[in-house]
Formats: sequence, structure tokens, C-alpha cells
Amino acid sequence: MLARPHSSLLIPPTNHTRGTTSYDWCDCGTGAHNVTVWPRGDASQAIVILSNTTAFAHWSSTVAQLEWSCDGMASTQTSARLARSSDVWSMHTVASSHRGCAAARLRWNTWTPLDGASVPFTSGADGFACVKIPTLLRTHAGTTIAMAEARTPDCSDFARTVLVYKRSEDGGATWSELGRLPDGDAAESRSGLCGAPPVVGNAAPVQLSLDAAHHPGRILVPHVRDNFAVWLTHSDDDGLTWSTPRELVDATLTDRAHGPMCNRSMAYFGVYNNVSTFAELIADLGWGTFDPYQKWRAELTGPWQFVGLGPPASIELKSGVPGRILVPGYHSYIRGLDGGSGAGAGVGLPISQLYNNFALGHVLTSDDGGDTWRLRNAFGTGGHGANENQMVELGDGSVLMNSRALATGTLQQRVQARSEDGGESWTPTRFVGAALPEPFNGCQGSIVGGRRRLKKQRGQQHGPGGESGGGFQRSLYFSHPNGKVNHGIAPDVLRLLGASVNLTGRDHMTIWRSDDEGVTYTPLLVVDEGAAGYSALSMGESDGNGIDALSMGDSSARSEEDSGDDAELLILYEQSDPAPFDLSHLAADALLGDLSVLDPDRIVLRRIALGKAGRQA
Repeated sequence: MLARPHSSLLIPPTNHTRGTTSYDWCDCGTGAHNVTVWPRGDASQAIVILSNTTAFAHWSSTVAQLEWSCDGMASTQTSARLARSSDVWSMHTVASSHRGCAAARLRWNTWTPLDGASVPFTSGADGFACVKIPTLLRTHAGTTIAMAEARTPDCSDFARTVLVYKRSEDGGATWSELGRLPDGDAAESRSGLCGAPPVVGNAAPVQLSLDAAHHPGRILVPHVRDNFAVWLTHSDDDGLTWSTPRELVDATLTDRAHGPMCNRSMAYFGVYNNVSTFAELIADLGWGTFDPYQKWRAELTGPWQFVGLGPPASIELKSGVPGRILVPGYHSYIRGLDGGSGAGAGVGLPISQLYNNFALGHVLTSDDGGDTWRLRNAFGTGGHGANENQMVELGDGSVLMNSRALATGTLQQRVQARSEDGGESWTPTRFVGAALPEPFNGCQGSIVGGRRRLKKQRGQQHGPGGESGGGFQRSLYFSHPNGKVNHGIAPDVLRLLGASVNLTGRDHMTIWRSDDEGVTYTPLLVVDEGAAGYSALSMGESDGNGIDALSMGDSSARSEEDSGDDAELLILYEQSDPAPFDLSHLAADALLGDLSVLDPDRIVLRRIALGKAGRQA
């Protein structure tokens, strides 16, 4: 059987969302190179999928079952019949082991129509095993630029990593070919740090306003190399081309001469590789009032060992210090160890993850369009720390910072701090409250602000400012997983024993809204009920930050009962498929429930009309 060429093999569907997911295996010893797939009973549509790749098929009609043959198989097999048929499927193959022998693992997804949805990045495509950590920028020209970290050979934070991007000139409906941000000396040819491959990531882009005193309209993309040095590239042509990056040598407090202390472990904080100190730490984390930012405050000094920016964005201030650029950052004093080896602590979870999360925040500022930079004082030392974070300018010109919390045996809530002087100084970080929960070990989130049109009340002639209609309300929008109660064996046992730790996972991607400048938050919309992780938000027509300059549209034909809220919010987020129902995953699910952090299978863009979202909340 000769498989025909398929022009849309690598093109994800537009205005579709993932439907159902199922898994199959190739026969023992087969599937090492490729798999041939076709709709059941119609081999004329057969396509070939290479091993360790993801492909999309747009069949000529709706399909409920597939047939396939792995290379080396003498027969064909048929997938399970899915509850909902579709003419759009995605297929992923990966080399694996089944019942003691090598065989390819197959994953099928159907896709169902959904307006305003697209997939700019897919793991297993474009030569990369994994794509994660999304960032999103809407430019003055109306272009949507999506960025992400592309990793190989896997999703590890220690895998070889480059920054990639795609552009869309139709609001995210279709996307350009994959581009790669320049990294000076190519990541393939240089070495990383501490024995790891080179890592280029943590992009925090911002576009300068069109009336900026320096470089109007320039797109800046500060980012990090090897989580140790900060670099900067820029574009003056709407993201079509990029400058050779340069290092911002005064942007960190690292030991540049000697590099990081690669083998520093939790012993730095007095947690040694023995039963007694580890048991004491677990008791403190799960049942005490332990606050590591108080107990270990004296150790939060010296050269930084790990540096990150954002993600997902920087901002340019409009008032207070107009034109100032703020780049959010964070740093820690233990670099982190690869995988779950738990070196220095004796376990893989949660101690090895604690390394990178026990961090403080900082901010970089520029008052000349990114030509020169200053490092501002760290924040979080007088409060509860700060990790991955994003900033938003409030209506009075102050700046709010919303950050990932440690959330590893400590209180599982987001933390915030505020600056009244353009980022020069910050209040201590404080917990936001139970309204913004963190999953166990925390997760990145995104926050933006803007005005939304209020619903016109019956009989109302003018808004509060004298404008026609219901007027405007300044609101903040925040995206983050909102994990539900976890019922694995370990979470249930901890609850029975009275532990304060909450072993929730990264799922139920949710958008919250705040109408009081970040004091309180209310859930607005669940974007995705499945496994989902990092995200990036943008709203309205860009003014460089996605703040205030919203496209309100023509509301003249609206009735008084309409919400009038026609602002649009874009969310770019990591989506993971359900794990297969095999013995290893079922055992993990029984023990940990939804705690496992799944690698993202794709990065999804959703356009959300806030008026409709408000009516659904």
C-alpha cells in the first residue's frame, strides 16, 4: 500500500479544540521508524507518521475509528471506536517499551469545532520533543506573536532549549512558519553550565509605545541563558527580524568569574541526607507553621545561583515614571538538581523541586528604551518570597506584582507585592488569599489589566464619567490552574492525618477577574478542565502591554440588556492530554491522584469575548 502525500500533516486545525484521546501500541519490535494510518475502510487516505513526531490529518469526512500498520507489522490494527467522530485528528508516535520489548506508543486525538481556538505550537513537531513556557505579545500593528521554549530530547528543565516564535496577522487564526530567536553563539555549538546542555529561555517580551522617547515601537525580548545570565534581543520590524542578542552584564548578582555552585544542595539550609533532618523537614512542612523565608533568612545572601525572568512578559509604565520598562525576575541560592535524584536530600519529590522554587524576586528597569539597565532591590525578603512573576500597572500609577509561591508544604496561595515608586522599592510579599490557590509546588500564572465596558442598566442614560452607555470598569485578569480536590492514596492519607499540605495538581485552567486592583479575585471562566500548566494573557488592541487600549467595537446596536462588555482576552497556555490507562499510570494515579505534572502536548491559543465569559461565570 502506497501512502499518499498529505499537505496538512503538520498544520494544526484552526477554530477547533481537542476532543477525545485514546492510546494504542504497535506490535512488539515494530514502529521504530514510522506508522501508516488511515480512516477505517478507506486506505486511499493513508498517511505516514514518523516515529517521535506529531501529525494532524484533515480527513475527507468524519471518522470514528482508524486503522494503522506500524513498520515491521505484517497485519493492520484498528483503534477503539471513539464516542464522537471527527474529520480532524492528531496522531503522535513515540518509541517506548511494552511488555518487555521495544514498541511504538500511539496516541490519537479527535478535534471538535470551537471558534477562536488555534494551536501555534505542538510537542513532537518541527524537530523538537517538547514545547512549553508560552509568552504572548500583541503588537501595535495588530500582529500576534507567540513565543515558547523548544526542548530536546525531552521536557526536562535541563534539556537543550531554544526560544522559538510564530507570528499571526489574523488574530491567531493562522500562524507563520516556526522561527527561532537568535542566540548569538548557536546553542548547538556551545556548552551549558553544570554539565547540562545550553538552555535559552524565560522570555519576557514588551513593545515600547509609539510615542516613546527612545526606540518607539521597538519589541524587546529579555531572556536568560543557562538560568545564570540575562540577554536581550530586539525587533524594529514587528517581529520579522531580530537583532543579535547582547548580555546585560549588570542585571544579576552572580559570580561571573567562577560560575554557579553546581553541587550546592539542601545541606546549605541544614537539611542533610539523613533520616533525622529529612523527617524533621517533612514534619515542619506538613504539620507545623514552618516558614522557610523566616527560618532560613540568613542563608538568602551571597551570589545568586539560579536566575529567571517572568515569564511571560515585561511592561512599560504609562504614568508614575512614564516610559520606564520593568522586567520581572527571580533568583535563588540553590541551583536545582536534574530529575528526581534528590541528591543532597535523599528524595526526588518534593525536595528536588524545592530547590528552584525557594526564591526571591527582583526587577530590572530601563529609562532609555532598553539601552541601559539597572537592577533594583530584591523583593520577598520581608514576606513570603517570590518566584515566577508578572507585573501590571494599576490605575493610580502603582505597580502590582503577582507571583508563584513556594507552595511545597507551605501555604498554597499566590503572593503579591506593590511598588509606589515605579519599581524602585516594594512592599513585602503577602498571600493573596484562598481565592487564588496554588497547586502543590506552585505554578506560573499571568496577569493583565484593562478597561471593560459595563452593562447599561435599565433607564440609565450615562455612565459614571458622563459617557454614553454603562461606562467602563478597570479590571485585572489572571490565568492559572485551579486544581480540584485530589483523591489519590497519598492525598487522602495526609488529610486523615491532619496535614496542612494540599496535593492538588495542575488542571482546570481558569481565568479570574479583580475589580478592586488585585485586592480580591473572582473566578470568571474555566478555559480547560483537563491538565494545563503555564499561560500568558493579552487583551484588547496592544499599547505595548495589553493594558487599557481596548477595542470596544460598535455598541450602537446593543440593547440595554446586553452586557456591553465587548473586550477580548487572549490566553496562550500549555495543554496536556490525559495519561493512558496502563498499569504504570494507573498505579501512579492511585497513589498520587492528579498530582503528577504532565508534559505539555501542545500550546493552545483561545480568544475569549469577555461579555460572554461574564455571562457564563
